[in-house]
Amino acid sequence: MTYEQMCDMARQFITDCEITDSRETFEASPVPMYLVEDVAKVREAYVSDLENGVEIDGDVGEFLDRHGIKWE
Repeated sequence: MTYEQMCDMARQFITDCEITDSRETFEASPVPMYLVEDVAKVREAYVSDLENGVEIDGDVGEFLDRHGIKWE
């Protein structure tokens, strides 16, 4: 898998899991979202997990905590 493909997967993860770094978007959203400090950190963490063969399960909060990403 290429780096670009991994980045695409990370972006899809961010979209599918409703992750944002915009408080305005977070507060206006009719669906539950995850508010993080920096979406780029989420993308980097996801790619890092892919590169290191770490299985990414469905628990988004656990994923964010494991990577030290602050979230609401």
